[in-house]
Formats: sequence, C-alpha cells, structure tokens
Amino acid sequence: MQKLKVFAGRGNKSISPGEMRALELNAYGLGITPARLMENAGKAVADFVESRFNNKKRVLIVCGTGNNGGDGFVAAMRLQKKQDVSVLLVGEEGSIKQGPARLGFSALKKSGIRISYASEGRAKDILHGADVVIDAIFGTGFHGSMPELAAEVAKQMNAARKPIVAVDVPSGLGDDGKASKDAVRPTYTVAFHKKKLWCNAHNSGKIVAEDIGIPLEAELFTGTGDAYMAYRKRSAFSSKNANGRVLVIGGSGTYHGAPLMAVNAANNVISALRVGAGYAIACLPKRVADAARVLTVNIIVKDLTGEKLVNADLAMLKNEVARANAVVVGPGLGRDDETLRATAKLIEFSARSMKKVVADADACYAVQFMHGRLNRNILFTPHDREFAQMFGSVPRQESEAALIGRAKLALRWAGKLNATILLKGHNTIITNGDRIKINRSRSAALATMGTGDALAGIIGGYAAAGAGTFEAAAAGAYLHSRIADEFAEQFGEHMIAEDIIGRIPKTLKEIEDSFRA
Repeated sequence: MQKLKVFAGRGNKSISPGEMRALELNAYGLGITPARLMENAGKAVADFVESRFNNKKRVLIVCGTGNNGGDGFVAAMRLQKKQDVSVLLVGEEGSIKQGPARLGFSALKKSGIRISYASEGRAKDILHGADVVIDAIFGTGFHGSMPELAAEVAKQMNAARKPIVAVDVPSGLGDDGKASKDAVRPTYTVAFHKKKLWCNAHNSGKIVAEDIGIPLEAELFTGTGDAYMAYRKRSAFSSKNANGRVLVIGGSGTYHGAPLMAVNAANNVISALRVGAGYAIACLPKRVADAARVLTVNIIVKDLTGEKLVNADLAMLKNEVARANAVVVGPGLGRDDETLRATAKLIEFSARSMKKVVADADACYAVQFMHGRLNRNILFTPHDREFAQMFGSVPRQESEAALIGRAKLALRWAGKLNATILLKGHNTIITNGDRIKINRSRSAALATMGTGDALAGIIGGYAAAGAGTFEAAAAGAYLHSRIADEFAEQFGEHMIAEDIIGRIPKTLKEIEDSFRA
C-alpha cells in the first residue's frame, strides 16, 4: 500500500457532496466507523477554533439535528477544556438523527455544557454573548429553502457580526450551488477532507481543508461508495422512455452468446436498481438475431445486413446510436478488418455525438483504425492481451510493483487516447487519464468465458441510467467482482457468466441498503 501513495492527490481538488458521501461509504467498508469520522471531524473544528481564536473564550456552537450537528456536539466537548462553551440546538431533541449524532447529544447533556433551544426564541440574546460562533446547522445534502426556525437563527447569526466558523459547508448552501436567501455567511469554513464544490470566498469565507481520517484506500480502491455514485433512483412516475436506452452491437456468424450476455446484464442491473434503461436494443447479424429472439423476450432485436458488422450497417447503427443513452459495442464482433474499420467509424461518430460507449472485447482492436479525437465518454475495457495489441506490453499482475506499473500504463494511454480505460485483471484499473480507481478481487471466479461480456453490460446499464462513464466503470467493476467473490465463498470458483447475471438483484439490494448507514 505504501508504494501506491504515488497515486495520492490525483483528481479534483474540490469534491461534490455526493463524492464525499462515497468516500465515507468506502471508509466504512475499510473498518472506519461513522462515529470515528464524526469524532475526527469535531476535533478538526475544535482544533481550528483553538488555534485561530485562542483569545476568545466564549464559544457558541449552533447545531442542527443531523450529522453536521453531531460534528458540533463533538467540537463542543473538545473545546470545553479551555473555552466557555455553550450549544444552541436548532430543532427538537427527538429529531436528532439516530446513530453517532444522537449518542453525541447524550454525551453532551452529561458534560455540563449549557444547552439552549432556538425554539424558545432567545437566539439573539445568546448570540450577543458569544465571542465566536460555530455554524453546525446543516451540512452537505442540504437543498431548497431553510426551515423557518433555521432561517431565523441564520439571519440572526449574520446580523450579530461575530466571527463565524462553518462546519464543512455554510448552512443554507445547497448541493447545487444555490444558496438560501438566509444562508449563513461565515468568516471561515472548515472543510472535511477536501473543499466542497460551490464553496468559495464569497459564500464560505476563508476555506481550510482538514484531514478527518479518510484514508487513501477509500479514494483509490472501489467500494460501496462507487456503487452509490452510479446509483440513480427511478421515479415512481417515470416511463420506459424516461429511463434510458442501452444499445448493444455485437455478434458475428461465429459468436452469438456474448452480446446476449451484455444485454441481459444491463437489464438485470436496471431492474435491481429500479433505475435505468427502459429499452435494451441489440443490433446483431441475422443468424444471431434469430437466436436472440428465441432466447429472450427482454430486448428489442434488429438485424445487421449480413453475418458481420460492415460499412453498409453504419447508417442504421448511427440512427440507433443517436437515440441511445449508452452503447455497448464489441462482444462477439470478430476481428475482420472490414468489421473493425466500421467499428472505428461508429465509435468516432459516437464520440462526436458525446454518447457514452463501452468498447469491449473485439472493439478494442478497432483502435488501430481510429483517426478522430475521442473523449472520456468512450470507455475501452481490454484484458491484458487486448491492451498489449492496442498499446504495447503489460506488466505482470502478481506484485504491488507490477500493479503500479499497470496503473501507470493505463493512466498514460488513457491520457494519450483522450478516453477512459478499464484494464481487466485480478486488480482491475479504471482511469480517464486523470482520476484512477483500482478494483480488487479476492477470488479467481471471474477467470472464465463470458464474464467480461456481463461486465460490459453492467457498465452499459449504469451508463444508460445516467452515471458518467468513469463512475459506471468503477461501480460495474465493484459489483461484478463482489458477486464473483461472494459466489466463490459459497460455491467455490465454479461460476459461469449467467451466475453473475442471476445474482445482480440480490447483491444490489445489499449494496443499496448500505447507503443508509
């Protein structure tokens, strides 16, 4: 792990609230509890206030009833040792969130710290007696307008003209960057881990990012947080037309099973998540198309002109690409030069149209015929042999040094290609030339034919549902390997690709339940 620190600091310096939540979920999977993160967050706020306001003894912490308020409770008990601390609760005790925040408030009540209630209408007087105010009413996840009581307290905080330190984000600043009219206007904001998107000097004062114990592994390795980033909840009022359209192009006179694996995997992802593609469409050579119609009724099947993809198919396929939300191309396609040249043209057309594409299996070999500029919506999913054909040799997988070499190669070629790459292996690398994720497998259950086609379909399903290509790839790789590892624990490494597809709903339900942790 020490050598993997070479990848620390990649990606954005600011993160969205959703990305922060994903990091927390990944940290939980590494054994770091929500209570520990809250304790670290509260300590970070307390340490900042002590270092910046050591001559100001009367500290008022204005707390909401969620986890942001829980951070404030911890800060209060930390500051109590040296400062005259009091807490103003905005809300009812019974509304405090179950878990670390509720436990923190119970400890606060036993600490002897003065607790007042904003509902009693004394906020203005309490604010007047403070030297410095800590804003812990709302954190990330806020949107819309503040409730009346919170808005009134925030208004009085701003009018009191005291130094204000916001906890992570100013209360009233929404996840969409829109601020409630009475949003708190802090002097400082103590951001946890990284500065949050939309926070700037105008709405957040001076921003200081503090470490709260989220390890590099939570950023670098995939986990439930990556599935969270790709998750799209299906509206109860949505129709199939509103839920995304995934197009699968593949097959030849020789190979017919691979594209069906991809389509079925995409459908299973959508049904389990209750979001995503309302349509799954497969464009296949006629003989394969006839087989597809017999094997499944869950997809719409359209015929190519012959026994393989050729230039004569491009007009029809471009029309289908234009209507699709995500395209999976390559499973079972074959490597005939005419087919690969047509595939290259189709991928380049998709890039110009800013469509999300999963170029899998044989489609990876089409790189040699590409001349137009790509973009990060285009994802290539090669295994080692395909990667070597595309770009050159690939280091062995067996050591940490080899993993670093593989990751650096994938980073370099994703940057040169201006696309996203998922390099398959026991440790799968996902990168867009800037960001990087590593998916770790515990078993060899995936080392069998068809499992890569299922992965392509899973990623296509996530992308059709609305996830970005990088997020879809990271989530897909995590779901794919988690299913395989759990299968191996139960049955041994005797899995076929259809076993993955059949277990998607159960595993996704388990993952989705963890989002509420």
